[in-house]
Amino acid sequence: MEKLIVIVEDTGGDAPFDPAAAVAQLQARIAPQVEALTVHIAGRAVRTDLLDQEGGEASGGSLFDGSLYCGISMWVDSADRAPGIFDQLDFLPGRKTMHSVVEATVRDYDAMDWAPGSASPGATLLALFRRKPGMSRDEFRARWTEHSKLSLRLHPLVRYHRNLIVHRALGEGGDWDGIVEERVGSLEDLAPERFYIGEGAREWASADIATFIDVEKGMRCNLLTEYILKPPRWLRVVAPGHNAVE
Repeated sequence: MEKLIVIVEDTGGDAPFDPAAAVAQLQARIAPQVEALTVHIAGRAVRTDLLDQEGGEASGGSLFDGSLYCGISMWVDSADRAPGIFDQLDFLPGRKTMHSVVEATVRDYDAMDWAPGSASPGATLLALFRRKPGMSRDEFRARWTEHSKLSLRLHPLVRYHRNLIVHRALGEGGDWDGIVEERVGSLEDLAPERFYIGEGAREWASADIATFIDVEKGMRCNLLTEYILKPPRWLRVVAPGHNAVE
């Protein structure tokens, strides 16, 4: 199987966006065609001050990018299905870009005890980034792998998927090197004093990121809500009333 991620951006002047309707359309149109489907989407108010860079003002020192409003992660049995699936996302306003990725599951849920299709507890930090100028792809991958271990120490993460971009499959968006899906289990964990564990954690995390990511020119983040519309087979679902056989 192959993993594809579609990034959807608000380019300004697009049609009004209805998150609930978008999730319903994805469930009806896309879920039957793929092996697994998760969407991270805007629509629920969350605090964004944890994305402020140390010492920066909200107007110029934040990594928060509200135009990055949706990320759709799917597993397909063949990349040949990508064009047909991409064409059926025409109901989503904005610019859409599909990336082929190699996923590393650094941390995942022990089990899913909420109903598929409903909002997952907590919030997703979705980030796109480019490697530092002059850094090779292999160096970037190795440093990111090491940074993932630090992330688990410094943040209360309940799910962490690291996605190395192989190539831009479809669409007209920018070229990136990585996409990360980090999740906390409650909205309270977004408070900086809880998201950064231990004295100096914020500075430590920022300094380490800067060793392999072009933070100033090549990093975009948003805080989104997760909907697991079609759980992967390897994720155990224990929600009341859920029938695991489909």
